[in-house]
Amino acid sequence: MLAFFASSCLILSTPPTVQEVLAGLREADAKLENIKCVSAWKFSVREDGKGLRLDREERQELVVDSLKRVRIKRTIKRNSLPRAPDALKDSTDEPNVDELVYDGEKTIQIQSWNTPWMRRPTAAGEKQPGEKKALEEKRRPPSAQIHDGMFPPGRGPLMLMNPVTVSAGLITSLSRCVELGLEVNVRESTLSRGAYDLSFKLDTAHNPAGLSTTATVDPARGWAVIHQTSVDPDRTLMFEDSCEYFEAVKGFFFPRHWLRLKQESRASGSLQTSQAIEFTVLSSKVNDPQFPADSFGVELPPDAFVNDVRYGVEYRVGAERVTDVQLERLSEAARARKSTEVAVEAPRPEFAASRWEWPQTWTILVAAGLGIILTAAIIALRGRLRGDSRH
Repeated sequence: MLAFFASSCLILSTPPTVQEVLAGLREADAKLENIKCVSAWKFSVREDGKGLRLDREERQELVVDSLKRVRIKRTIKRNSLPRAPDALKDSTDEPNVDELVYDGEKTIQIQSWNTPWMRRPTAAGEKQPGEKKALEEKRRPPSAQIHDGMFPPGRGPLMLMNPVTVSAGLITSLSRCVELGLEVNVRESTLSRGAYDLSFKLDTAHNPAGLSTTATVDPARGWAVIHQTSVDPDRTLMFEDSCEYFEAVKGFFFPRHWLRLKQESRASGSLQTSQAIEFTVLSSKVNDPQFPADSFGVELPPDAFVNDVRYGVEYRVGAERVTDVQLERLSEAARARKSTEVAVEAPRPEFAASRWEWPQTWTILVAAGLGIILTAAIIALRGRLRGDSRH
């Protein structure tokens, strides 16, 4: 039915409504049952007088299934941000790894940063053979943070830029426009035959910069977003995205190459590219009938520091790698230790206070008793004196 509607639009050249575009996007998105994808990313920034400079490269492994479980693993092959402290610059061939997993119940972020975070000379004037600098590198220990449910709420790991959300992001934006009654202008596009431009501006809560967006979708390619621009309130171009697709399964088109250019104004008023982000899909497997059930299990590296936000406990794993099941046991053990410590420590302030309060109480009682005895003695003495005066 979607194909018939798309062909009708092509023949009649009648722009669809925003509701029809949303229906097409959702129907195409529903065809994705599971996917395993590996992509290569490049991040470039402008260096004064030298044009764009490659800032870092990443290898991203993405796994998604129909239950919206997600795994995104990023291997940072190069990271030399000029604004970063010297200790964060790349000085080792070992990559940094950042992994974010939502398994349907919890979200785990695992970081293994192999670049040194502290450097100091081994000794004054001492040099080590074969090294340019006499430095002793202290590396960050691996770390993991565990959250209950999907974190951040609503998006989870898909908050990170990845190939799946290139078109899925438009579904979210158009849904908000329809829900809030915001205007969406749909017209024929001049970029590609049969494609349509959708122009809209989200509300301030979801668009604090006040950017206006124009997305170009192609019904013949599963309503894929082939081009998108964002302009500021002065109509100055800020972002420009372009994407090439291939048909992964019948009716479902997946990105092959994506490029985003960020623009900035020069002193002369003209625009220049200040940042560039691009990815190329190296391999992908879509709707695999033999999709592994354990695709969202986790494994922590040795000596990792764990912050389990669900239970408010922190601990460090041992010298062996830790699996998902073992991780739950360690968290339960940490909770038990925390409960025991609280139970032991709770009475201490009360006991310490009572130790000082009881002597004070006895002092008051003894003083009161002595006062009563002294008063009785005085009354008795006065009685005797009166009797003696009478005689």
